[in-house]
Amino acid sequence: MKRNLDLIREILLLVEKHNNIAIDESEKLHGKHDAVIEFDHFKSYQCNEIWNAIEIMVSAGFIKCKGRIHSVQPHIEFITWSGHEYLDKIRDKNRWEKIKSKLAPIGDFSREAITQAISQLTSEQIKYWFPIAIYTALVYSFGLLTKFVR
Repeated sequence: MKRNLDLIREILLLVEKHNNIAIDESEKLHGKHDAVIEFDHFKSYQCNEIWNAIEIMVSAGFIKCKGRIHSVQPHIEFITWSGHEYLDKIRDKNRWEKIKSKLAPIGDFSREAITQAISQLTSEQIKYWFPIAIYTALVYSFGLLTKFVR
């Protein structure tokens, strides 16, 4: 089964929002967890895709799960440092779409390729925004200096 990077992103966003996620409704009912991964929440995905995404995130070190993935009561305990680092890079929907469009022509969606595309996108944004930030800082500083000179 293929990795579904959009689904992985969606699950990471959900886990970040709720911290302690049950994959089984019964644990939520007993008050053990903040939220439940509702398979209805991911209507466009099949159950086996969701389980596969969770297994991939565990093996990549993005999340920690308690219990076996396909057991009756597994739950996602938290996002790891590595998972947070990855999510920080792909959190913004527009940025994520730009990254995917950069990688689509070459067909490489490996972690290394995503990281390179993110670095390139960040460099482009810095080149665009840095001069504006410097100009704004200079204008602001000059405005403050003229107040003291008077």
